[in-house]
Amino acid sequence: MPGRMEFETTFRTQSQYKSVGRPDPETPFRVVMIGDFSGRGNQGRMGAALASLPAPSIDLDNFDQRMGAYAPELSLTLPDGSGSMTVKFGEIDDFSPDALYDRLELFQKLRDLRSRLLDSSTFAAAAAELKGSPASPTPGETPPSSNNPEEASESEGDMLERLLGKQPTSTPEAREQSKKADISSFIQSIVGDVSVPDNTQEQTVLVEQVDRTIANQMRWLLHHPAFQRLESHWRAAEEFVRRVSLDETLTLQLFDVSYEEMLADFTLPENESGLRRVLGDQKAGKDHPVSLLVCLHTIRNEPLELVALAAAGRMAGESGAVWLMGADPSFLGVPSIQDWSQKETGVKQEVAWSALRKMSEANHIAMAAPRILLRLPYGTDSDPIDRFVFEEMESADGDAYLWGSGAVALATLLAESFSEREWDMQAGNHQDLGDLPTHIKRRDGESSLQAVAEAYLSEKQGQKLMELGLCPLLSYRDRGAVRVLQFRSIADPAAGLAGLWT
Repeated sequence: MPGRMEFETTFRTQSQYKSVGRPDPETPFRVVMIGDFSGRGNQGRMGAALASLPAPSIDLDNFDQRMGAYAPELSLTLPDGSGSMTVKFGEIDDFSPDALYDRLELFQKLRDLRSRLLDSSTFAAAAAELKGSPASPTPGETPPSSNNPEEASESEGDMLERLLGKQPTSTPEAREQSKKADISSFIQSIVGDVSVPDNTQEQTVLVEQVDRTIANQMRWLLHHPAFQRLESHWRAAEEFVRRVSLDETLTLQLFDVSYEEMLADFTLPENESGLRRVLGDQKAGKDHPVSLLVCLHTIRNEPLELVALAAAGRMAGESGAVWLMGADPSFLGVPSIQDWSQKETGVKQEVAWSALRKMSEANHIAMAAPRILLRLPYGTDSDPIDRFVFEEMESADGDAYLWGSGAVALATLLAESFSEREWDMQAGNHQDLGDLPTHIKRRDGESSLQAVAEAYLSEKQGQKLMELGLCPLLSYRDRGAVRVLQFRSIADPAAGLAGLWT
């Protein structure tokens, strides 16, 4: 089996690390958070430059400044594949629908149309544009219309192209129309036939139609995998700095690296590795030791990815640090944690994972599951927006949540333990993380609280996760909080985390 062979020949099976020694009381607790903070993965940035990237410190006071310096940017292919759009971010609020709506070209024409519909002086012209006629007909005149369904139908992708000023991709006849007629036909295809008895109701109906079009585009953007990855990494960092009192004794640094770069970096010689450079200064006596390496990427149960995880554990072990990461549901053999929680199934350990758990590197690795909720879905009853009517979650069955790595929960609780007890801390001094986003789902007249860690797991199920080497996050059913059932390393036999505090 090729994956197994590479795993077994790449790493030592009986490596031992010299004790770094308990830090003196003045030594700060350094946390390095590893994630894709600039959109590197989306932009395909790879290469040796990783080794020279900075790892700036960040706190609540300079958060927006640091985010602005990273200048996060995404290039996204439009839904119909006809082109692409660029989305730039300068602060955390730039991820919100209101901010996206106000600044993106994607929404510019619809934004203008909506504004004109709400203005009595421009309503008539805007309504005529929506209904497919260039101007209001004079009395006794019949407005032009088409009974040809091929001419009347147009995809939402064509609509988007026209709003962005591109040539439509529909029939040649449509492409020969004037720009004004193009936009009218374009919006007509989205809105459909409108028949209302008076102007007041007409305005309401037309604005609702435009809002639905805007909402569909906004959902596509918010739920794009690249968008969610970037937003989740920044919101995870924000969650940490808001909860933890950072000062000269407890610090946070960010290291910008995509998942693909991270996997590749662990195959490089030590002097070329960007991640190892984060620890390099302390080996040279230039800096204090790193306590926690918090990786916001989620690892899959694949042999080559486990090779990289073992390398991360070795790197952490050489300096006495701990590597924290989130576990993908593939470790449970299911597509989602919800599937596993409902089936009450056992877990089967793969060969590569079992081998890694028996290495000494495993004592310096902790993996959390499930993920945690980072923000509420946007909507009237949860987190309303101002600029247009929008429900991010279209139905009670929809999964419109922004989830983040459970490693953030582990890191936050460990940092809180240090804040309280300094180097006399132990993993497990704090096990409950509260004040997480609380969302009430309503369906068929019934209300229920969404689990803030994806799914409600019983203690029995939590024990099964621990047997697999994971740190289970159990959601409380009556409030927005999770409990870490046990802080443990992935090691087999079971062992606690081998951190600087031990």
